[in-house]
Amino acid sequence: MSEPKVSYFQRERAGLVSVAPLRIDSRAVLRFAPLFVVLTVLAWVGTTAATSPNQWGDHLEQYVWAHGVEWGYHKHPPLPTWMLAATISLFGPSAWWTYVLAVCCFVGTALFTYGVGRRLFGEAVAALALLLLSLMHAFSSRASLFNHNSVMLLTVSATAWCVLRALATERHPFAWWGIAGMAAALAMLSKYQAVVPLAGIFVGASLAGELKTGAAKRGAAFALLVATALLVPHLLWLLSGHGAAIDYATQQGRMLSLPARALNVMSFLAQQLRFMLGPLCLLGVLSILPGSRGSGSFVAPRRGRAWLFGLVGFPLAVTVLTGPLFGIELQNHWGYQALQFATLWLAWRLRPFIPVASGSWLLAALSVHAVLLGFALTAVDLSIGKATTRMDQQYPAQVLADAVLRDWRNDTLCPLNLIVGPTFEAGMVSVYNGGIAKVLEDGDFMKSPWIQRRDLQRFGAVYVSTDPTKLPHQGVSIVDFLDVSSVSPPPGSRIYWAIAPPDRCDEARNNELPATTAMLRARREAGSE
Repeated sequence: MSEPKVSYFQRERAGLVSVAPLRIDSRAVLRFAPLFVVLTVLAWVGTTAATSPNQWGDHLEQYVWAHGVEWGYHKHPPLPTWMLAATISLFGPSAWWTYVLAVCCFVGTALFTYGVGRRLFGEAVAALALLLLSLMHAFSSRASLFNHNSVMLLTVSATAWCVLRALATERHPFAWWGIAGMAAALAMLSKYQAVVPLAGIFVGASLAGELKTGAAKRGAAFALLVATALLVPHLLWLLSGHGAAIDYATQQGRMLSLPARALNVMSFLAQQLRFMLGPLCLLGVLSILPGSRGSGSFVAPRRGRAWLFGLVGFPLAVTVLTGPLFGIELQNHWGYQALQFATLWLAWRLRPFIPVASGSWLLAALSVHAVLLGFALTAVDLSIGKATTRMDQQYPAQVLADAVLRDWRNDTLCPLNLIVGPTFEAGMVSVYNGGIAKVLEDGDFMKSPWIQRRDLQRFGAVYVSTDPTKLPHQGVSIVDFLDVSSVSPPPGSRIYWAIAPPDRCDEARNNELPATTAMLRARREAGSE
């Protein structure tokens, strides 16, 4: 009778195999791995910014909300919007700030992840994890995206690093516990789903036995107290009739059927595999490179396995089970929170099959980046093998903004201060006209509480829509449209706008405006005849 086959990993856990820690012959990997991530993120962001005539829809949303600093917004908590609003306040409005903030978020996340890896597994595994991380979907083709997910990744990784630092600090650990609590609060203020990876940090520390001492328990309690105190203003905001953000996060009122839940889970997992395509390609290349593998006696630490379960296994399990248990449709981008530390797990588990680290690691990673970037530039999705385009990034935003402003100036000398319409279309007009004009989102004053009803008459407004029947008629002097069918397939082939000029402008200009405005209107009417 043949003996049952035992996998390599089962033998390792049972102590039946000796594995050396991943070794490094070249200091270049350790020295340049963090810099490598910085440079690749800059390359991806710079390429996107240079080749796209518009920005991500999420960017325009942040610009729209940044006109009012609130304790929360109708879809999300406030931290990303605060970050953009602070940047604009300090340096002035610019369409580039979202790209700059995206670089800061992803580079910061990578460096904190590197710090976590070094504390748990040593610098060799951390360096490999960092190279793999640079090829993840979020850090490559989506590295230019500044939204609530990118800020959540930054703050969660910072929380994990601060907790590990607090656990390793013998003198004054409460300072680090307090900073960890602040980082956790910022994570919750970036996105409510951050509660899952934050809980995973607690699970990892508990399973590793690092919260057994009285000092560690008091430190964790202090971190929780700090986080709660910082979240109180936002919680009060939610309780004061702003529950729409919670409804949006929990998909209130929508529930999948049982068959749909199963299909949704399979689709979600398939998408996560797609998002990991870059790191898996690099691992494949590294596995075939010549070089000696590890040898000698080394026992996989229980602490490392416990933390990996908390950082990777727990968030992934909770996220995947959310769909079947509660009927909530799993969103593909939830994989960012579930798998943000996945490259640590890959680097740790596959270290026996990777040759001794050398400069060829950097060359291999750069080669994979070049291939993926080439596919991105030709609008080909490597995972599905066909051409793809994102409609939100292909709109001729500057052309639209210029056309709207030209029509506005043809009808009045007043400055353009207010735009009414959907977040995306109205946001384009505002951002690419200098970002000064406020946007009344969907014409809903509840969504834009920093705008008052009297402002419509005081400043006038541009009304923007993809449906001309939704534009106002009274007091509107012109109706125009931009045909974007050449860059965005139906539906959504035209963007319409209408001009409702103000009755009067600033007091200092009142004397000259009535006659000038009347002359402009007469000129337009004569030209239309």
